[in-house]
Amino acid sequence: MSCTKENEFKNNLIYYTNQEQKLIDNFVKEIDFENKNSFLITGYPATGKTTVAFDIAKRVQSDENKAFYPFYVKIKANDNLTFSDLYDDIGRIGFNPAILIIDDIHLNFQLASELLTRSVQYSNIIFLFVSRYISDELRKDLHSETDDIFEVLKDSKLSFEKFNSDEFYKKKLSGIIEKHKSYNQKNGNELKIGNPLKIFDLTKKNLFKLRLILKDWNGSNATLSDIDDRQLNQNLYSRFLKGLNPEEQKELMKYACLYSFEIPFSKSKQDDASEKDGLFFTKEYNDSLFMHSSFSDLLIDAYLFQNRTDFKQLYNNKKERFILSNIKIYIHQFLSKEFCDYPENIYQIFYNLGINKTQWIFSELQNDTNSVSFP
Repeated sequence: MSCTKENEFKNNLIYYTNQEQKLIDNFVKEIDFENKNSFLITGYPATGKTTVAFDIAKRVQSDENKAFYPFYVKIKANDNLTFSDLYDDIGRIGFNPAILIIDDIHLNFQLASELLTRSVQYSNIIFLFVSRYISDELRKDLHSETDDIFEVLKDSKLSFEKFNSDEFYKKKLSGIIEKHKSYNQKNGNELKIGNPLKIFDLTKKNLFKLRLILKDWNGSNATLSDIDDRQLNQNLYSRFLKGLNPEEQKELMKYACLYSFEIPFSKSKQDDASEKDGLFFTKEYNDSLFMHSSFSDLLIDAYLFQNRTDFKQLYNNKKERFILSNIKIYIHQFLSKEFCDYPENIYQIFYNLGINKTQWIFSELQNDTNSVSFP
């Protein structure tokens, strides 16, 4: 669990609407070993799915009638994990009652399907899958060779995509803000909220963006509704980009454009200057990722705001064109004389663009004869 989420739980900053709370309470009651041991949480990006999964795990751990010990696995697009890779670990955690959260299964439905099939062999483990919501139509294409886990677990599913109305989000936002205000009051810090509608317009139903804004608010005397995109962009740029030279910033944007679609990337050793302030998480084999795809998107906004004159001249203020250009640059560098091959994550690039409903980028890359020919 990230430090941010740990602090939110520790300081009682997690907020659910009455609708969410009732749904979660009923879902937790169903979690046992008597009838089934596989469950699914779905929802749109940056709506708190992982936080809910952690909360459920903590609740079943503290329930004396269940006391399942929690474990967590986060799937990455280029892991190429199979059940065999997890076999030993799953066997070890199954000695005692456990709840295993498998996050971001939309990045590897084949693994999720295999885990679901094998789950019946582990009577001591609750499998809690977490996935971005994928439409029925798109899942038909993705599940041509595997079972549709959304359909298999439809009666054991917690669906947060249903909570997508403006009215719902306004209630959610107000509740989260009040939690933070009360916490600060207890610590002797009186904070002003201002006009909540401005915050609603600013965050655009993105809870990750709200978290960053609240972090700035908690450490200042500003009225919350006075914080705007300009201030957020300046703060992000100052922390993560200001110390880099123009070429290093361009390299970073190339990676940010990829990870805005959850596409991990191979970061060259020359790019170590950008390894600062927890910006990257770099795993074995030099595969890297940002803390969240929504963070990558906000980092792009900060860069474009700082370079708004060039952005207007080169891309006519169209962010999607900037992103497409950088993905092409990433692919082209592997097709240069130095590499003469497609990047290893070429499949994940097209796959992730597909599940993110960015068909026009998919099509443009497909038709780009200088980039790649994709069947």
